[in-house]
Amino acid sequence: MNLYFRFFYAVLTALFRSKIKSPLEATRRTFCVFPTDLDLNGHMNNGRYLTLMDIGRMDYAIRVGLAAYMFKNKFYPLTMGVTIRYRLPLMPFQKFEIATRTICWGQKTIYMDQQFIIKGGARDGVVAAVALIKIMYSDVKSKKTILTSDILKALGMEMQSPEIPAYIEKWTDTEDSIKEEMMQPQQAAE
Repeated sequence: MNLYFRFFYAVLTALFRSKIKSPLEATRRTFCVFPTDLDLNGHMNNGRYLTLMDIGRMDYAIRVGLAAYMFKNKFYPLTMGVTIRYRLPLMPFQKFEIATRTICWGQKTIYMDQQFIIKGGARDGVVAAVALIKIMYSDVKSKKTILTSDILKALGMEMQSPEIPAYIEKWTDTEDSIKEEMMQPQQAAE
């Protein structure tokens, strides 16, 4: 239930926070590790990171103007892939920020990263985890993919993508290999 409160709080407050003028600008949201976020090891559950990342991306989408554009045109985001690297655990009642930004984009995909940054204490400012996300947008009715250039044009942010970093190219190659080699049903043991 606390996730609904966090989500609605993030949406409402994002409407009143400063807008970002470029898709390359980062947004930041502050969170606290609640007892309901914990796993049996007493730190934030690895699945909770992914859920809170959704909230961080919603804040970003509202502040860049993307959420209103999506709602108006009945488009929706599809997460095509996520990889996350956990570095340090987030402990009960620890505060942290999620920094969200777009790194680059292709014709139909957008690559973002999100960092979990510790707030306060001896490790203030240290990145506890970082994730890469590959997203595309689709039309609800036609199910067609929306071109990134069309999204940027509608937002008044027509610009070329920064060069795709080598680590994203390697990740994309790995994702393609997984799609080709591992997306078949496994045979169950009798």
